[in-house]
Amino acid sequence: MTFAFVKRILGDPSLDSDFHGQRLTHLHLDNLLQWPLIKNLPDFDHLRDLRSYFQPHQEAQDLIIPWRDCRSMAGILDPYIGHYSALTTLRLTTVGKWDTSLHDPKYNYMYSSWASFLDSVRGSLRDFYFEQGICKNSYSGYLTRFTKLGPTRPMDHLFLKWIYPVLIKAAWTKLISMEIRGVGRRTEECRLQTLPPEEERSDPEVEWRILGRTQRGEYKVEITRIAFTAALREELAVHLGDRVQLKIEELVERDYEEGSVIDSWDMGIPAVEMVYW
Repeated sequence: MTFAFVKRILGDPSLDSDFHGQRLTHLHLDNLLQWPLIKNLPDFDHLRDLRSYFQPHQEAQDLIIPWRDCRSMAGILDPYIGHYSALTTLRLTTVGKWDTSLHDPKYNYMYSSWASFLDSVRGSLRDFYFEQGICKNSYSGYLTRFTKLGPTRPMDHLFLKWIYPVLIKAAWTKLISMEIRGVGRRTEECRLQTLPPEEERSDPEVEWRILGRTQRGEYKVEITRIAFTAALREELAVHLGDRVQLKIEELVERDYEEGSVIDSWDMGIPAVEMVYW
């Protein structure tokens, strides 16, 4: 999918004399990803011709620009901030990053853009749904002592940095329901010479599990840090009030893919029949 295609559907408030922003009531953006960029390829009459081209021309693989960490359509809603005054239902879902080594600035931009758009429809919105999930083919977020990462997953950090402040910024005068899914936790296994005092391990948002001891006497410990803490949940619930039905779940409702490896078979190209001897 491309930016141009999505914008064609949504319209252009700066050009369209009959822009539908005053009439659109439901907007669902489900994990919008853009196609990888391809340059200097011949013209083909059929997609299968394109796939066949890759078999004898392995160097053509270098013409595909990897989009491993930047295929999200960051900023796609920017032109519509302030133009959807009739919007009552907003659904945003995205594949997210669990590993800081996979971080891309475009994800920060995407979340900040969503936050601005969400804030702009505060006065009309009745139902808001947000979900983020890791790619089903990637790591689940369980870390070992050899992995040097932050206390929260990048996707959780971005939610707390951009989306959550908008949720508690001001009143939602027409909101009826809000559902947040996929803001989860990070589990890390480490080895410690000594255990911290009990009072340091009493934080309800950090779960400690002692797995045993090594032959060298080190403690094998599993530490789980919860991103959407009970305190934050309570703050949000109080802000929304009893009138709004609030649901917060760590589990997601669907599988996510990000197309992290861009090859000829990852571009929607129909398969070419091959015979192996």
